[in-house]
Amino acid sequence: MNLFEIADLKLNEAVIGNVPFFWDWEPCAIRFYIGRSLVHRTNLGGRQIFIQAALQPDESVKWKVIMDSWVLGKDNQYYFEPMPSSVTKQFRELTRFSTREEALLQLLKHEKDNKEVIEKGQDIFLNL
Repeated sequence: MNLFEIADLKLNEAVIGNVPFFWDWEPCAIRFYIGRSLVHRTNLGGRQIFIQAALQPDESVKWKVIMDSWVLGKDNQYYFEPMPSSVTKQFRELTRFSTREEALLQLLKHEKDNKEVIEKGQDIFLNL
């Protein structure tokens, strides 16, 4: 099942075949390989996507969606992630999610919303 097929499922009714679908999170891991983007491609195929824990200044943990050196924002856009010392409060609020599941849902929404890009052979990834 690819990201588009998962994104087409309603979260509260996520079923593959007749079996309920649950994302299998390892409870102690801090970085998860999600798969390859079907929207953002290179000559080697889709760009790899990860969801990773991000320690906040108040020592809480938030989650971010990473593709190369870019992170996905809550506004459905990717942003270049600066060095940790240069990350502003506004940037963290835009690109950090409270849970892994929230981060995954935003990623699935991004992939689904930009599905038509594949048909045009374009990459919407900030003119890369």
